Amino acid sequence: MSGEKNSPFEKVYESIKDVNAYLNRIGFDGKVIPSIDCLKELMRCHLMTVPFENLDVFHGHKEPSLEVDVMFEKIVIKRRGGYCFELNGLFSKLLEAVGFSVSSSIARIRFGRDFIPPAAHRVITVKIADKSYFCDVGFGGPVPLEPIEIAYDKVIELKGDRRYKFSREERGTTLLIEKDENFVPVLMFDDFTCDEADFIPLNAFCAYSVYEPFRKRQMLWKLTENGRYSIDGDVLRLSENGKTSEMRLATEAELRNAFEKYFGIVYEEELREWKCFQK
Repeated sequence: MSGEKNSPFEKVYESIKDVNAYLNRIGFDGKVIPSIDCLKELMRCHLMTVPFENLDVFHGHKEPSLEVDVMFEKIVIKRRGGYCFELNGLFSKLLEAVGFSVSSSIARIRFGRDFIPPAAHRVITVKIADKSYFCDVGFGGPVPLEPIEIAYDKVIELKGDRRYKFSREERGTTLLIEKDENFVPVLMFDDFTCDEADFIPLNAFCAYSVYEPFRKRQMLWKLTENGRYSIDGDVLRLSENGKTSEMRLATEAELRNAFEKYFGIVYEEELREWKCFQK
């Protein structure tokens, strides 16, 4: 039997066709060279401009496409965000296009869980000289906000007093964060490199499974110069300079305005019920 021609699976391997448009989208105007300083700035720019969001899954009941051109259209042209398979997927393509050595791995979210959950996340490893750096622009949670070297059992302190370390486990590598004077697991990722097609079934699982949070409530997150903005269910949180304010998004107009004002998203699709905390 001959192979399937023009399969959408093949399109997850394509390259980015317009690097400059992507760099303009994230507001990067420096010189692009495969160095750690450049990687830090690319990651910072990405987190500041491209939000983590699950609107297509939650409101649209859609499985996000992992085809490179489709992700590019959504994130770069339409100025939307996405979740890990989209954000880390497209960001890895950008890094490859500008000369970085990049690999991606399957990961399991361990934060807040005392069991080994299903694999449902994608992370990036970037090799520069003889060092490997962990990168993640698609979590929306307590991962490092800049690339950090994968050096086992070494405590790494970042801006904001966040302290991390990596541990080598039988099943792979675990990223830990300090919490209440102890280091607790954030996520665990495999040490081998995955092909792009390996993320297709995981993406479908996250989009349709009742066991994953993406179908249960809307979630948005974006880094700012002095904090972060987030929406969890119907609660908008604005964190600036160590202070956090909250408000409930009670009407469709309030919700759509918050999408655009705080996350730069014009979402024109129909909304499903999002008010999780009824009074």
